Amino acid sequence: MISDNPLSRLSVLYAEDEDEMRDSMATILRRRVKKVVPVSNGKEAFDRFMDGDTDMVITDFQMPAMNGAELSRKIREIAPGFPIVVMSAFTDESRAIPEADAVVAKPVLKDDLLRVLTECAEKLRQNGQI
Repeated sequence: MISDNPLSRLSVLYAEDEDEMRDSMATILRRRVKKVVPVSNGKEAFDRFMDGDTDMVITDFQMPAMNGAELSRKIREIAPGFPIVVMSAFTDESRAIPEADAVVAKPVLKDDLLRVLTECAEKLRQNGQI
């Protein structure tokens, strides 16, 4: 039986360069989504995105090898409607990420992140993508 919760249908690509943050957030996500693919930088995230086995990406803004803004731009070039959530300690307009569907401020509050993910998942479900 498929759950009515759209999060339970999601495969999430999660890019975060800080090991402890990546591990703890991946644990939280695993309790709510179908699959989590944790990676440690933007280049690795883009390579996994190209595999085509995820429904959305959550990315840190500041990472080595490719930051969250660059990753978001590259994904948008290929898949304009692919959901992208950026987590950032930088919330000023000079660091705005227009390619992102949402920006979640760090430190991340679990309820804020889950609300944003649920909104993205609902859009995917309405479009028949999950």
